[in-house]
Amino acid sequence: MTPGRLGERLRLNSARTATLVDRLKRLGQVRRERDITDRRRVRLTTERRAVDLGWSFFGRPSASAALDACTPAELDTS
Repeated sequence: MTPGRLGERLRLNSARTATLVDRLKRLGQVRRERDITDRRRVRLTTERRAVDLGWSFFGRPSASAALDACTPAELDTS
């Protein structure tokens, strides 16, 4: 996700988004990376520790919930 898209989704102006990203970066939650197709664009990448924190807070998604969403035909593919 780009910082601009993050700010848009959170309804933050660019200054507040930059402050948020700086804090998350300082905490080791995200890192900024140049887009490989457009070097002018910066993308935010979630660090493993942020993912682990999310799992500890919200819990891991269960495989059975994902399988419940599948149709019998989808489950039958091999």
